[in-house]
Amino acid sequence: KDAVLIARLTAQLRCYLPEPVDETWGRLRHLGARREALLTEHTACVQQIRDLLECVWPAAMQAAKHPFKSTNWVAALTVIVVRDGGDLARTRRLGVDRWAEQVRREVIRRGKVKPCLRIVRALFKALSDASGVQSHRLGALERVGWVLADWDAVRANRTVVEQRMVAVLDELGVTELVCTIPGLSAVGAAAILAETGDLRRFTSARAVVKHAGLAPRE
Repeated sequence: KDAVLIARLTAQLRCYLPEPVDETWGRLRHLGARREALLTEHTACVQQIRDLLECVWPAAMQAAKHPFKSTNWVAALTVIVVRDGGDLARTRRLGVDRWAEQVRREVIRRGKVKPCLRIVRALFKALSDASGVQSHRLGALERVGWVLADWDAVRANRTVVEQRMVAVLDELGVTELVCTIPGLSAVGAAAILAETGDLRRFTSARAVVKHAGLAPRE
């Protein structure tokens, strides 16, 4: 039925104009595609770390309510898997105070002012937890270190891409306009416009919705 509807609209010439060739809008589209790829890679890194930790060291996942949104948790995990190579016994020998100092340095490197001691101490306590597949722990934590490095690189690249997308909005002169929409940031608007292209080519709001694939039928 969708195909019949599309054919009928085409025959009646009730379609929006095809996207015009424009250098600025074209650049925004490619930046949007790059951002989408980075978001996919970001999600893949999170899933890999989650799967590995749940298998070999599940106690680490319980140290923070939302571990992957916590800079403190990520910084503490980085100290364990990068500085100490995933050797939990070596990390325990630091003691909680020296451990907190190492985490504080990593937190500052990641742009925060100071660590949340509650999360830091909870993760230090988890170092003594023996649950999980012990025989795979060292190798899995080594992999976590590599995935964390990939994750950091993805986040850095995403920041650069999003800054360029907002710069393109500035070039198009629509940044101030889109920021007046409640709940929509400049980056969010840039991501939408990267998919739709110049909205002036649509004859109505309904045409935009159809372009998004949300209402293919009447």
